[in-house]
Amino acid sequence: EAQILATSLDHILEDNLTRLYDISLSDKIDVTDNSWIPEQAALKEAYHYSIFSDGVFLLDKMGNVLLTYPPREGWSINLLGIPPVSKVVTEMRPVISSVFTMEPSRRKVIFALVPLKNRNGEIVGTAGGLIDPTNYHFTRILSAMASEKQMNIELVDGLGIVIASNHSERILTGIDHNKFLSGLIPEK
Repeated sequence: EAQILATSLDHILEDNLTRLYDISLSDKIDVTDNSWIPEQAALKEAYHYSIFSDGVFLLDKMGNVLLTYPPREGWSINLLGIPPVSKVVTEMRPVISSVFTMEPSRRKVIFALVPLKNRNGEIVGTAGGLIDPTNYHFTRILSAMASEKQMNIELVDGLGIVIASNHSERILTGIDHNKFLSGLIPEK
């Protein structure tokens, strides 16, 4: 049962990372032409067909925010200080973060990030999306399986924080006090 659930959640995450890669594949990305219309359209499409309920964005190679969808005031900032962002910028590979607390709002989010390429295949930055850990996509799957099997099911991030649970009061609480689960995650 756990393997079926894990496979289903992996599929959801892979599908949504593909939405971010599709921004590059739209063949309209040019961060140097001072026209953001094609990039805005690509972000809008990624947003509407994804689990990125807290928005999508583009960063340049230095981690500066180029564009967000939906448009956000105050997001003309550099995100390089956020560990998952710095990881994708330095390693240039996809990253899905653990639950991260945004400051100063204290809002909990999960970052999904992929390298952003232009039409020549050159990496020009990062495409990212923000997932609300209480997103119904996660809770719907867990609740359906849990009620069918009459069991408790929780999705835990790499730090032992509950991302989703069939008991809503458990979401965003820590359960991994002895680091058992967070030790198993890197070992798959």
